Amino acid sequence: MRGTGLLLAALLLGMTTGARATAAPLLDDPIAVTVTVNASAVQTGDHVRLRVAVTHPQGAKLQFPEPATLQARNLEVLRVQPGQGARSLAGEVTTANEYVLAAFAPGAYRIPDVRVGYETADGATGTVTASHGLQLTVESVLASQPNASLQDIRPPLALPQPPGVQVRPLAQVALAIALPLLFLLLLRRLLRNRRAILQPVVVLSPEARVWGALQEAAGMLTAGSADFTAYYTAVSAAVREYLEARTDLMARAFTTRELRRSMELRGTDRWHARVILSLLDECDAVKWAHDARDLARAQRAMTMAHEVVDLVEAAAEPAPAPSPTLKPVGVQS
Repeated sequence: MRGTGLLLAALLLGMTTGARATAAPLLDDPIAVTVTVNASAVQTGDHVRLRVAVTHPQGAKLQFPEPATLQARNLEVLRVQPGQGARSLAGEVTTANEYVLAAFAPGAYRIPDVRVGYETADGATGTVTASHGLQLTVESVLASQPNASLQDIRPPLALPQPPGVQVRPLAQVALAIALPLLFLLLLRRLLRNRRAILQPVVVLSPEARVWGALQEAAGMLTAGSADFTAYYTAVSAAVREYLEARTDLMARAFTTRELRRSMELRGTDRWHARVILSLLDECDAVKWAHDARDLARAQRAMTMAHEVVDLVEAAAEPAPAPSPTLKPVGVQS
């Protein structure tokens, strides 16, 4: 009996040890991160959308990467567009954020790895790193053109000098006498029928003028075969006139290179300067280098022009309100 008891005790001990050895392994991270881009090769100033999609259980809290962690040399994050979650049939939720990137210098850029933090409904926390290995190739706007060099300006057209106007001395004397008399008669009539007449003068703001000019330029793209040279010239002129009206920059008199140097000396905001100069470089490439463009590139240039106006308008100080009382000069109240 004693041997039988020892045998039963040994069997029970062996069964207990086997249950511990076959315990379930630890679970993997409860979220899955997917990183995609809409384009891998772009030109200077083009926008690239980086989509970070996270599949997670319902009720989990996510910590998406900060824009600064996705920036690299000359590769900047312009804005972040948060997305809405979509639930699958299995009960999981997919939440996505889009990061709008742009590079302002040619070269090959490696997009940094994406780190997403999480906290599940039961309090479990962690971080998942997506090593996607995505790269972005940025080319110059002139690199893909066969004739990227500037062309010489044609010499001015020689016109014959107009013949001199010969007036007889008698006609000159008559004209010299008639003009003062006519001026005196008009002045006498005005003083006799003196009235205070106020006529409204329509003065458009710089914003109203630039929006009107950009709308007129946009109409060139829908008028059959678009003249891209005239279109980019109109966009450049509208933006330069608005910059000169709203800032202390001589945008209409300076070339793009001189304007870049002036912004550096005046300490212009770095992001504002890059957006403005990227648009002007794009327009110069078409005007002076005869760079070919398609409708999509032209529409993106219009979008950049709108961004320039919005940036400058947001940074400008509000103008003082005009006086509500109008009083003509020379009329006493």
